[in-house]
Amino acid sequence: NNIPLNANDQETSQLVIQLRDNTKIEIQTSTSKDVYNKLVELQFQNPKAMVKFSLTFPILNNIDLRNIYLLPRVCTTNNFLKDMQFQILYRYIPTNYLLRKMNKIDSMRCSFCHLHIESIPHLFFHCVHVRGLWAHAQNVVNNLNSTQIKLKCEDVIFGYGFQGKEWLKNKFLNNVILYVKYFIYNCRLNGNEVSRESLKRWVGNRAILDTSIDVLYGIL
Repeated sequence: NNIPLNANDQETSQLVIQLRDNTKIEIQTSTSKDVYNKLVELQFQNPKAMVKFSLTFPILNNIDLRNIYLLPRVCTTNNFLKDMQFQILYRYIPTNYLLRKMNKIDSMRCSFCHLHIESIPHLFFHCVHVRGLWAHAQNVVNNLNSTQIKLKCEDVIFGYGFQGKEWLKNKFLNNVILYVKYFIYNCRLNGNEVSRESLKRWVGNRAILDTSIDVLYGIL
């Protein structure tokens, strides 16, 4: 209702839609899909979860966040991984920090180290019990692809190369990241140890049902 229509009286009459951000669309030269995409882009707003994440990761203020939501859909066909990743992105994955705020438990302490608050960044990256997993996964992928990738916390939480289109070239690495996070999450839920050996056993059990991680099991 707030989008005015302007007709430009020129030698060739044109019908133009002017959007609230002052973008103009020429109806005669645009397809219905072009108009729809512009309207969707106009309505796109950063989810509240990403606004909160941006306090920890300022880089989120300067990039197109839609790549972050597209990445898990493209890098894996495993619906359990996708579901976990979207729980992370929307910040409703049940960490002790969230459960304590909901008055479900008495402590926010990490289930592994019992020292720090179990936030999403801590649980999946900063905890001393999981850091070794990421060093191992990083070395495995670097040796396999002859690369020098160094994973940071934001790469683990949102996916490697999420800042642009680099993730399209690193689907295997992002699949590894998703599986390692899923392993960490399962250990957290079931009270199991977190180690390279238990990760290899865990992946091996799942490789029977998910042939996409046969290669991952072979190199861990």
